[in-house]
Amino acid sequence: MGINARGGVALAQAIIYIPILCMSAILVARHGFKRRAGWVFLLILSLVRIVGGGIHVASELQSDPNKTLVTIFTILEGVGLSPLMLATLGFLSTVGQGLTDSRRLFQGLHVLGILSSVALILTVVGGINLGDAKTQDDVDSATKYRHIGGILFLVLFVLVTLLHGYFWSLKNQILVHRRTLLAGISTVLPFLFIRTMYGVLSAFSPASVPGTTSSHNSLSKFSSSTGSWQIYLVVSCLPELVTVLIYLVVGTRVPLEKDFSQTDMRGSVEEGSRGAQNPQVPAAVYYHLKPSWSR
Repeated sequence: MGINARGGVALAQAIIYIPILCMSAILVARHGFKRRAGWVFLLILSLVRIVGGGIHVASELQSDPNKTLVTIFTILEGVGLSPLMLATLGFLSTVGQGLTDSRRLFQGLHVLGILSSVALILTVVGGINLGDAKTQDDVDSATKYRHIGGILFLVLFVLVTLLHGYFWSLKNQILVHRRTLLAGISTVLPFLFIRTMYGVLSAFSPASVPGTTSSHNSLSKFSSSTGSWQIYLVVSCLPELVTVLIYLVVGTRVPLEKDFSQTDMRGSVEEGSRGAQNPQVPAAVYYHLKPSWSR
């Protein structure tokens, strides 16, 4: 019994994500539980990492590791990409609030959210089937789900990047503080790309079951369960953590709620200006709405 290097990484993740969970909960309370807000997915990811890390450590402390526990923490280690993608889509949705074509953009973001959910489901199903596999044929069948899920995540990342670029082309229409959130997404994308590529390579890494001939190739080191822990740490854990931390910093420093209050105030002033030319609107109302510097 004892914790190996990968178990040590899992333990460190469980500890690190505890304060991240608390901060995420504060942001969720501040910005709301709506899927569109995005913050709730950081909360979900934190729970996944804490629970997955705990199960991983518990499994390694057993003299005869429970197969179910191994399957659970292996799946949890692989599904972290989905909350990151959904959080990014939620933040893009927040950025798009106030745009003239926001309805169509929100519909597109909704489709991308469905794509992320499908990729997650395929990844989970592949992991469950792999854990229950008895023969290499079962492994091959489960691997197909993992392959499709990995490809869908890569396609999703490309679409998110393109949509993010489209939002930059509409910069002048985006509310002031939401531009800062868009800049945060721009900062995150390189790290999210690294995390996505690890997920794809891990999905295509060879897998086998006890009693069958193990297959190894150049992708074996990217396996989320038996691959190199150094690669797992540098290419999966750290980019994921940096992405979360950037989003948390942006979430705590950007007063998104001020955008609409300023927009409403500007709209009221415009209404007041029109009212000054309308004899049905009292002059006192126009004077009250008119900015002090122009009185």
